[in-house]
Amino acid sequence: MFPREVMVMNKRMLVVEDEENVRESVAALLEVEGHEVLTANNGAEALAVLRNGPPVELIFLDLMMPQMDGWAFRARQLNQPQYRDIPVVVLSGAHEIEREVASLEPSAVLRKPVGIQELLDVINEALQQKPN
Repeated sequence: MFPREVMVMNKRMLVVEDEENVRESVAALLEVEGHEVLTANNGAEALAVLRNGPPVELIFLDLMMPQMDGWAFRARQLNQPQYRDIPVVVLSGAHEIEREVASLEPSAVLRKPVGIQELLDVINEALQQKPN
């Protein structure tokens, strides 16, 4: 086993992704790393999870989804003070998307398919930057 930096552990995260295989893969990896994971198929479901579920500390957000896409979800999240400071990591299959998503103020942008170490590094960095 390779040594790793100490990671931020035991956090609750929300994975918002319409592709079931991607959503379940990311969720499984996060759970193996000791995190509690909630999932949503689209932005509308994600808003319901934020309203009705336990608080989350990090959101993984796909952009292209039916019903409510990631752009609309993030706009609503940023306009709600109780959810505004939850860091968001954008998941995208598109190349060179960083400039396009700058207005979403993401903590990071990951391209699919996501590498394990890359995902873990982004989690650690996003949670360390989160305002208290």
